[in-house]
Amino acid sequence: MKNISEQISATLPHELLDARKRAGLSQKAVAKSIGKTLRQYQRYERGEIIPPIDVAYMLADALQTPLSTLTGIEDFPPYNEVEK
Repeated sequence: MKNISEQISATLPHELLDARKRAGLSQKAVAKSIGKTLRQYQRYERGEIIPPIDVAYMLADALQTPLSTLTGIEDFPPYNEVEK
């Protein structure tokens, strides 16, 4: 089983792209709505980096998509049960 970081890394880029296209938004528009540069957003969408949790929440809000959809994780386990 993948740990949480691996799960998010495998899921987030694809889901960001799909959600952005469904919303009919450009990368630049999403970047602006979350207060990031276009380059920074592009790195999230390509999977080069994973956004911090606060940015992930902003992305979910901007794309009107549940965070669970973007991350591929329905229920986050308690911290002491997370594989590190």
